[in-house]
Amino acid sequence: MDVVFKYLIPAALLAVLVTLGFGLYALFRGGEFGRSYSNRLMRLRVLTQAVAVAILAAALWWRQQAGFNKAATNRIYTRTGDAGTTRLASGAEVSKSDLRVAAYGDVDEANACLGLARLHTTGTDLDPLLARLQNELFDLGADLATPPGPAEDRALRILDSQVAR
Repeated sequence: MDVVFKYLIPAALLAVLVTLGFGLYALFRGGEFGRSYSNRLMRLRVLTQAVAVAILAAALWWRQQAGFNKAATNRIYTRTGDAGTTRLASGAEVSKSDLRVAAYGDVDEANACLGLARLHTTGTDLDPLLARLQNELFDLGADLATPPGPAEDRALRILDSQVAR
């Protein structure tokens, strides 16, 4: 049924546009032509719009019945309550007001903004740069969420050359 609507909806919209085009032509041409065809074109325009709306309503109803628009919501319960703490990727418990948590939250928000910007730059020269920045922010967020162990170097994977860019 989805295939039917894939072709039926554009066809109905095209019919509405063509009828509207003829109506505008008759309006601007004026004179006897406009008087003789305007009522018929108005009725045809109303009819094609009604058919297009009915097709769109049927398509939306069918998609809802088929479950296309149902968002999957998974609820996660830790059963520990909210004591103002969270866990890092290592399992270490820290305060939600910890600077590390705030930092990876800020990095995540910046990454989301870059993702939104990429929606509007797809196919441009800017998109690869934004993609690279997003990947680097993912790495930074992972570093911030994973504190180094006692034997590890405490430096992040971000190099001075990356910051200088």
